[in-house]
Amino acid sequence: MYPASIVGEPVIKEGPGRVAARPAQGARAAQLDAEEALRTLLEGSRDAVWLWDLTTGRVHFSRRWQAMLGCSSEDVSDSPDDWFRRVHPADLPAFRAAVSDLLEGAVSHVESEFRIMHRSGTWRTILCCGASPAGARVVGGSLTDLTEKRTSEDRLLHEALHDRLTDLPRRRLFIDRLDNALARTRREGGGSLAVLYVDLDRFRNLNDSLGRDAGDRALLEVAARFRDLLRPGDTLARLGGDTFVFLLEFVSDEGDAVLFAEEIRQALSRPLTVDGEEIFVSASIGIALPAGEDQRSDDLLHDANTALHQAKGDPSMPHEVFVPSMSKGARERLRLEAALHRALERRELVVFYQPVVALGDGHLRGFEALVRWRQPERGLVPPGSFVPIAEETGLIVEMGRQVLEEACASLSRWRAEFPGARDLTMAVNISGRQFEDPGLATFVEELIGRHGLEDGGLELEITESVVMANTHGNASHLRRLRSAGVGLLIDDFGTGHSSLASLQSFPIDTLKIDRSFVSRLEHGEENGAIVQAIVGLARSLGLGLIAEGIETRGQRERLAALGCEKGQGFLFSAPVDASAAACWLGGRVKW
Repeated sequence: MYPASIVGEPVIKEGPGRVAARPAQGARAAQLDAEEALRTLLEGSRDAVWLWDLTTGRVHFSRRWQAMLGCSSEDVSDSPDDWFRRVHPADLPAFRAAVSDLLEGAVSHVESEFRIMHRSGTWRTILCCGASPAGARVVGGSLTDLTEKRTSEDRLLHEALHDRLTDLPRRRLFIDRLDNALARTRREGGGSLAVLYVDLDRFRNLNDSLGRDAGDRALLEVAARFRDLLRPGDTLARLGGDTFVFLLEFVSDEGDAVLFAEEIRQALSRPLTVDGEEIFVSASIGIALPAGEDQRSDDLLHDANTALHQAKGDPSMPHEVFVPSMSKGARERLRLEAALHRALERRELVVFYQPVVALGDGHLRGFEALVRWRQPERGLVPPGSFVPIAEETGLIVEMGRQVLEEACASLSRWRAEFPGARDLTMAVNISGRQFEDPGLATFVEELIGRHGLEDGGLELEITESVVMANTHGNASHLRRLRSAGVGLLIDDFGTGHSSLASLQSFPIDTLKIDRSFVSRLEHGEENGAIVQAIVGLARSLGLGLIAEGIETRGQRERLAALGCEKGQGFLFSAPVDASAAACWLGGRVKW
C-alpha cells in the first residue's frame, strides 16, 4: 500500500471560488481509488517507476525496477542508500547531484544516465528521468534500461572507427589520437612524437596468387607482429589494403624513430606461413616528425607518406625520414605522373635496343628492348625517373604492352629485311606489376600470332625476386608463356633468394648474371668464384647464360674463360634506337 501522503487530500468545489472537504467516507473511497490507479500505473508501466516520498524519505519502486536488476522484492529496500550503493562509483557523484537538485527544488526536471550493478555482477546502463512539481510532497520519474541500445551504439561506433579485419584503428581514430598527441607536445613543451607510414612491398602479388582469404590471413599475422612492437601510449592503425601507420609518443629524436623502423623490418624478417606456404614480406617505411608548433595532423601524415614514396623509389633505403625538400620532389612527382599519363596516350615512349653478343666470336645474337621516354620539353627522360612511378601507379602495365608490341614488330620486320636475322632473339623486361597482370599471357599470345613469331625469338626477362614471390602460381604462369614459344630469362640472377630445387620447377631457359658480379670480376678471386658457381649451376640445369654490364675487355675475357656464352654492356654498345640497331643487323658492326 502506498502512503496517503503520495496521493494527498482530495477536494471538491462548492460554488464559485469555494472549496470544501469531501465527506470522510467519500474521501477515503477516493483515496483508495487513487492509490489503486497509481499502483496500476507503477506496475503496468513498460519502464521502471520510482517515487520518492519527501515526508518519509523513502523510495518506492515498481516491480519492473526489480526485474531490471534481476532482484526480488526482498533484495530491494525502500532506502535511498540501497539505490545509491548499486550505482557505479564513477557515475555516483553526478547522479547524487542531479537527485539532490530535484529534491531541493533547484530544478523541476532531471535526466541522468548512470551504470548500476545487476544481480549477476554485470553493469546495466540506466536513464533516470525525474520531475518535481512545485509544492509536491512526492518526487518521481522513470528508469529506462539503455544497456542494449548503448551496446549496439558502441558496437557501431567501434566498427566505424576500427578496421573490420584487424580491429586496428582506422584513419579517423588515428587522426584524433594524433591531434591529442600534438596538443600534448605543444602544452608540455617537451618531448616529441613520430609518425611512421608503412607499406608492404608487393603484397598485391600474394593476393593474386594465393587468393584474398590467404592475403587476409597474412595481414592478420603482420598486424599481430606490429602490435607486439607497441609501447604504452603508441597507436597502430590500418589505413586500408596493406598500409599501416604508427604513432610513436614520447620519442627523443629522429634516431628513436629510425630504430623503431628497424624493429618493424626485423618483425617482418621471419617468413609468414599461409596455407602451408612460407611467404616473405618486406616493407617500405616513411618517417615524419613535427616541424613546428603549428604542425597539423593531416600535414604530418602527408609528410610521412611523402617519405614513404621516397623510400619506395630507392630499394637500397627501406625507410626514409621526411625533409622539406621532399615536398618539392613530391610535387614534381605528381607532375611527372600526369605527364606520363599523357605520354602513354600520345605514344611518346620509344624502344631502344642493346645488343647481346657471343663472347667468343663477337657475333650479334639478339637484343634487349629497353623503354625510353622522349618528352617534347625535356628530351630523353632517364628510365629511373619514370619507371618506378609507372610501377607504383600501375601505368607499367600499359607501358609494358606498348614496349612488347614495338619490340615484336621490330623483330618481325628485321627478320624479313635481313636474311641472317632468322635466329635473332628479342628480350623484353617484365616488371612485377606486369607479371601479376592476368591478361599478360593472352596478350603475348596475340602478339606472337600477329607478328609471325610462332617459331620463337621473343624472350621475357623476369627478376629472380618476382619469380620466387609465389613458386606454385608463377610456375603455371611461366609454363603457359613457355608453351606459346616464349623464351624465359631470369634477370639479375644471384641477387634474389632462389634455390636449385625451385629453379628446377620453373621452365627457365637462361640465367642473366647480375652486373654487380661482373663489375667485381677484376678485383679478387672470390668474385670470380661466385660467377663460376653460377656458370656451374646453369650447366647442371642445361640453361644458357648472359652476363650483364660488361664494360672492359678484361671482364669479357674472364667471363668467356669461365664458360659464359653471351654478354651485353657498354663495352659493346649502349642501348640504341632502331636505326642504329639496323647497323648491327647489316653486319656493319661486330665485336
